[in-house]
Amino acid sequence: MPFADKAYVTQISMHVNADTYAPDIHALVECGALRVAEEGTWQKARKGNDQVEGFRFVTYERNHEE
Repeated sequence: MPFADKAYVTQISMHVNADTYAPDIHALVECGALRVAEEGTWQKARKGNDQVEGFRFVTYERNHEE
């Protein structure tokens, strides 16, 4: 994420068979490039969606303390 100062992410708790993935934001946090600015609480999915266990919203910001 060389051009972004913030990332607004919806984390979804579910297993998906896929061959394409989003960037590894957790690795960017661990190396100090990003920090968690806001972290929402896990919410239950609405009725009728058996695959999604829950979701939350997380905001990441570029860490300018480097």
